[in-house]
Amino acid sequence: MKLEKFEREEIQAYFKIDEKISNIEERIKEITEIFYSQTMSTRTESDGKEIYSRGFNMDRNVVLYLDTILARERTIEILRKRKSYLNNYLNSLDPLDKKYLIDRYKKDYLPKSVNSLDKELYLEILEINEAINNMYGYPPDLRNSDVTNDYLESDFDKIADMLGV
Repeated sequence: MKLEKFEREEIQAYFKIDEKISNIEERIKEITEIFYSQTMSTRTESDGKEIYSRGFNMDRNVVLYLDTILARERTIEILRKRKSYLNNYLNSLDPLDKKYLIDRYKKDYLPKSVNSLDKELYLEILEINEAINNMYGYPPDLRNSDVTNDYLESDFDKIADMLGV
């Protein structure tokens, strides 16, 4: 198995989960501040021809605000689970291997070379992703599955036979 830049970036992202969580929590605070700083009262406006009442649309604005906050909180929950599973894996390693991986991927730049420990870590991350997808009912990640034309042609032939084509 060869780890390309994308895979190494995915590993590095796992080591920067705390930063992501902090950014999301900061964004939740900003969204909340913006929401509560707006006027929620009704006002009278005129366009020169008519006078009409314009006000805070409770149904639209509150639902949108709550959906946004809940989605971000769920993202934080998922990130914390990913971090927990990663920490469990790292704690199962030899202390020198754990330190090596942490030092290697906490940096702002990607490592150029890859060794067997990196590959094992990436395989563990794929398992974590699969577990999270199953927990939350997300579709499976097909990036690393063994999908070849042979399987597709075989499946296509079976479907065609069932349909009588």
